[in-house]
Amino acid sequence: MNTDELNQKLANWIDLRGILPDFTHSLDTCFMWLVSVLNRKGMRIHMLSQPRGSEDFFCSIGGKWITYGYAYAETPSLALCLALEELINRGRIV
Repeated sequence: MNTDELNQKLANWIDLRGILPDFTHSLDTCFMWLVSVLNRKGMRIHMLSQPRGSEDFFCSIGGKWITYGYAYAETPSLALCLALEELINRGRIV
């Protein structure tokens, strides 16, 4: 899936119509739209970091005590989007 398709999938998930934010390239946009919805659904970002010695960023999302989805990517915004997509695909979040 390319980034345009991923942006569209995430916009559909939050029922956003009329505009298509560029979630995959903007961490600010992710927090403004996606993280606020995650929080309302009782989910949170457990970690969003660049592990020492790695060129990629890591993001994990979960509930209070358990991680449900994670991803590695070259930017923090893309890592967050991919981790969220994993949750959506696995039916862990509606």
